[in-house]
Amino acid sequence: MPINGLSETRRITRLGKIRIGLKKTNAKGIPYPAAVDYFILPDEAAKVYPGQPKKLDIMFPLDQPEAIAPQYLKCYSSYRGLVCKGTGTDHRTNIIGTCRRLVDTKTGDYVSRTTPQEVGAAEWKEGLPCDQSICPKYLKGDCKEVMCLQFMLPRVPGIGVYQLDTSSKNSIIQINSAIDLLKSMAAKMNGTIKFVPLELVIGPKDVLTPEGIKKTIQTLDIHFMGSYEQLEAASGQTAGLEMPEPDEETPPEELFPTDEGKAAAKEAEAHRTLPAAPVKPMPKEEADSFFEDAGNRKMTKRAQDAKPAEQTAPVVSTPAPADQAAPFGGKAQQAAPAGASKDMAGNIPLSWLYDVMAVLRWRVVTLISYINSNREKLGLTSQVAGKTASEAVGQLNQEQAGKFIAAINEMVKLKG
Repeated sequence: MPINGLSETRRITRLGKIRIGLKKTNAKGIPYPAAVDYFILPDEAAKVYPGQPKKLDIMFPLDQPEAIAPQYLKCYSSYRGLVCKGTGTDHRTNIIGTCRRLVDTKTGDYVSRTTPQEVGAAEWKEGLPCDQSICPKYLKGDCKEVMCLQFMLPRVPGIGVYQLDTSSKNSIIQINSAIDLLKSMAAKMNGTIKFVPLELVIGPKDVLTPEGIKKTIQTLDIHFMGSYEQLEAASGQTAGLEMPEPDEETPPEELFPTDEGKAAAKEAEAHRTLPAAPVKPMPKEEADSFFEDAGNRKMTKRAQDAKPAEQTAPVVSTPAPADQAAPFGGKAQQAAPAGASKDMAGNIPLSWLYDVMAVLRWRVVTLISYINSNREKLGLTSQVAGKTASEAVGQLNQEQAGKFIAAINEMVKLKG
């Protein structure tokens, strides 16, 4: 007799991994990740696609996006592997994300090197808040968006799928868009893209970084070169099959380097990046949504005209006393009573507030979410609310404002 829940399960074999990055070593012997403009293939696939291929013939045995292209925010540690996996928060739609995190049972925080390697010292917690805009791991680069694309290589001997990991937002958007477009085309006929012959390509794309620097990156895309009739004729049936669980226990080395590797990669990038272009002022509509203030719906002149070097200037390393906390990139100021100055929101300098929100790319809802998520750390007994940034921070007293400024300065330092 069959075993219910087991004997009817069918799973596709994973044959190997394909990479689009490799490790290089600088003059000091420190390894760092470097993107390449071709696919690095396992031996059996390299025999079919020799040299440095930029195109691969692929097929999807299934067409559920969660099966062929699962994508999550992931955080790895060098001694525990995957330690956090979440969905992230979208403040445009107020969709609050959750995550599954490995925490130290004593501290309740992420596991660390000091967490004992023994039973009960660490445990997985489900349903924790996941907001990348205020997560120190994400801001530091230890947590990233990761898509695990799984597909077949029909020209390569063997039956199974290969996995390709990418943390490129542009690649994730393009692949998701291509899959949705193909499914929309197929919906007019049989509604599936299973076993449709496709082409996975890697190619250059010019982008501007948040700092206004022009750079060329390599992005992935999926092409279908056939006709509607070929799409209808090519689709097949794979009822009951499951994709293998993505290999995510060990970090993709080309996506999650060590701290030394990050520094080496940043140094290497500086030598090949084009000179910085002037930062264009935000459109008024976007500025209004980022920096709303009663009676004056616009960014400060400093935030509008700031060059990249100014926006990522060093922050104070040691917080000033609570009533004299130094704002980002500025001098310590004596906190003023609420409403004492049009340049202050309670005890927070407005120019500093707008500047750090520009650097962190925060909206008003992001700011309020951060304050309310850190009530205990800031010494708040209740949640703050408000339609504008100044209304929200205006509810902080002198001591709370000092803690808030010190915490935000540290986040800006991590991002810079």
